[in-house]
Amino acid sequence: MERNHEFYVDKFKIILELVRGAILSANCILNKIPHKKLEKTFYELWDGQRPSYKYIKVVGFLEKITTLLLKKVKI
Repeated sequence: MERNHEFYVDKFKIILELVRGAILSANCILNKIPHKKLEKTFYELWDGQRPSYKYIKVVGFLEKITTLLLKKVKI
């Protein structure tokens, strides 16, 4: 029973780290998106220079969503 508990604790720690990383990444990206009223990013206001996006990497798979185009038929 003790081993089973340790297994779930380890899984929970891994999931918690993944969620933590996702939240930090989302916060970083949101700080670098321009504000509607100010027309500058919060990063520009705080640091005084334009943000860089060179370090952002895609994690996971890119999905391509296709839609079916229905042919128009005369009745």
